[in-house]
Amino acid sequence: MSGVTGRDLGYLFARAVATTPDKVALIQDATALTYDELDRRANRVARAFKGAGIESGDRVVLLFDNDYRFLECYFGALRAWAVVVPVNHRLSNETVTYILDHCDGRVLVCSANLVDRAAECVRAAGKIEPIVALDRSGPGLVSYEDWVAAASWDPPEASGSEDAIAIQAYTAGSTGKPKGCLLSHSGQLWTVAATAPLLSLSPEDRAIVAAPLGHKNATWAIKRLLFVGGSVVLMPAFDPETYLAAIARHGVTCTTGVPAMYQMLLARPELFTRYDTRSVRFCFFGSAQVPSRIQEVIPKYFPNARIRETYGATEAGLLIQPPDGSPGLVPIAGTEVRVIREDRSDCEPDEVGEIAIKNPGVARAYYKNPEATGERIRDGWYYTGDLVRRTSQGRYYVVGRKDDMIITGGENVYPKEVEDILQRHPQVAEACVVSVSHPIKGQVPVAFVVLREPKELTEPELKAFFLAHGAAFAHPRRVLFVDALPLSAPGKVDRNALRAQAETVVRDANAQVTG
Repeated sequence: MSGVTGRDLGYLFARAVATTPDKVALIQDATALTYDELDRRANRVARAFKGAGIESGDRVVLLFDNDYRFLECYFGALRAWAVVVPVNHRLSNETVTYILDHCDGRVLVCSANLVDRAAECVRAAGKIEPIVALDRSGPGLVSYEDWVAAASWDPPEASGSEDAIAIQAYTAGSTGKPKGCLLSHSGQLWTVAATAPLLSLSPEDRAIVAAPLGHKNATWAIKRLLFVGGSVVLMPAFDPETYLAAIARHGVTCTTGVPAMYQMLLARPELFTRYDTRSVRFCFFGSAQVPSRIQEVIPKYFPNARIRETYGATEAGLLIQPPDGSPGLVPIAGTEVRVIREDRSDCEPDEVGEIAIKNPGVARAYYKNPEATGERIRDGWYYTGDLVRRTSQGRYYVVGRKDDMIITGGENVYPKEVEDILQRHPQVAEACVVSVSHPIKGQVPVAFVVLREPKELTEPELKAFFLAHGAAFAHPRRVLFVDALPLSAPGKVDRNALRAQAETVVRDANAQVTG
């Protein structure tokens, strides 16, 4: 077994290696790795990085689709005290190139099917050498299998401190360029350990993960399971039928993902008659607000499951729905939370304000971005840009992003609250509300709606439904019916794309009226 310092994120699953070394840690297709095998393979990767000249603090870039060897590299790099830079393969080449140029990476490891993309982005960035590729060899490439095979199984020498940076995770860049969040070994270990009591996970749990491994939603789900000694079923990608089939085949007890993933599952109700989901006891949600309709419908399809909504960001977390499934979110132990106004004064109960979080897991800074660091991360506090409402009982409800809030005629409109009302209509499957400019009101809401079959609902009918259940000032001035909502690389609804589309539709409509 590897030596454990207690401060190195690379040895996150050391307890399971010591107590249940032969238990399966990772399952992907026909591959099943025990904790002992994962431990030894991570050691080998750490040794390979050291042999390639990687030193403490050097950046190691991982550009993978969902492959268990990503996790070997992830934990191996951490054991070498390198800084892991995970890159979501769903990002555009332009964004990947920016990250490669910005992160100061020393080496890039990638999946076989991403080699050509990686090489193109590396050339454009003008940095990083070499490229280590899974199942590939050739000019400019180092074969991963050959590279690792030459290394020892023994753990590398410890060469870092608990305050060292472990991960440089890039935000999605919804406003401007992606920012590299600097997360420490001790902070990430604290976060995992502090959430375990609220998550109610045990070594008997099996989680299924289909989100991209380059995104925090997926790695966070994996780390918490490995920490408690459970097992992870890794899917190459998300597909509703193969996902439910894997749940039934492996006896999965925890699902995890963004709301859009659950929307796609619930859009295929016939699949739940083919696959047994009774093993699932928790459905974890993260990365975006959970529509109220999903919370109402989930028990029908996962009859033994409780919904567990989590709130966090790349920079910090976490607030979690209590184990008993009661509504609202509560902070994990050791977390200070403020809900503040624009002037930084504290909000009263039930008043909407920005949530700020302080705990040991908060990002230390943004890499090479002192302006953003000064704006968002100060004195250990992370100012999230998210709007919440806190009740007098200490429960928190996320209502949206500050950037997404719509001010119409002096009234604040929160998109999630409008979406929740629209989704009460039995013919509405999904809804997303964005703002468009208005010559008198300043901004007004526009709704994009996905209908259920037979898709007979009209725009006037849905507007009338909203006015019967919601505030008149918040009603969508236009309802645009679409077949599907566009998703960003992390799997969230792409509000920027919808906002641009709404502006175009409204502008063209106004031009026809005045033309």
